[in-house]
Amino acid sequence: MCLRSWFVKAAAALPLLVWTPVQGASLLANGDFAASITGWQQIGTVFNTGESAVLSDAVSLRTVVFQTAVVPDGVILLRLSFDLLTSLTAPGLGQTPDSVFISAFLGASPFGTNFDAATFDIAIGVLDADFRGIANPAFLLARGPSPKGAGWTHYSLPLPHRLAEPGPAAFATVAFEFIDGNGVAGDSVAAVDNVVLEPEFIPEPHTGAALLACGLLLIQRRQRC
Repeated sequence: MCLRSWFVKAAAALPLLVWTPVQGASLLANGDFAASITGWQQIGTVFNTGESAVLSDAVSLRTVVFQTAVVPDGVILLRLSFDLLTSLTAPGLGQTPDSVFISAFLGASPFGTNFDAATFDIAIGVLDADFRGIANPAFLLARGPSPKGAGWTHYSLPLPHRLAEPGPAAFATVAFEFIDGNGVAGDSVAAVDNVVLEPEFIPEPHTGAALLACGLLLIQRRQRC
């Protein structure tokens, strides 16, 4: 076999040697909110119906529910998915609309329990929403029907968490925030459920050995052509 044809085949096979796809359990605890909001941090009052976390302006002007997960060593790609329902009122004249903001934060240090003084390296705006619908969706954010039925939408987004400095993120935080813009209590609501953050790709432990073996084979093939 000549060098060129062997190199093409080796290049095509290389990703299989280097990366192992992994789609396992979620890194987040209680993502289906079956145990109320156990495992989540909150600002304001987050209600729970036994099936979802409900954010509204019924009690406070701002409500946030967030959770930080430890990212396993070697993971280079995460996937965030969740189901969302919004019922947000149109504002009156001169008023700011009630809004929902969904974000992900990646960092080498723990995010912390104080949302407004958190530590992170990268902030990703997943989507914003008001009475007009979804706005500013993140690049590659996919949406589709939700298993929860009418009114709900399922969203999915890959999160490449390789940081420029100091390296791979060790922590990933997912946050759902509700802001009462019009000052009218109890006129808007948002609900979230089935929040999953899972690793998708992990380098093989023998990646270095595989690359070295490919290099040695390439040298041998070149000598024989």
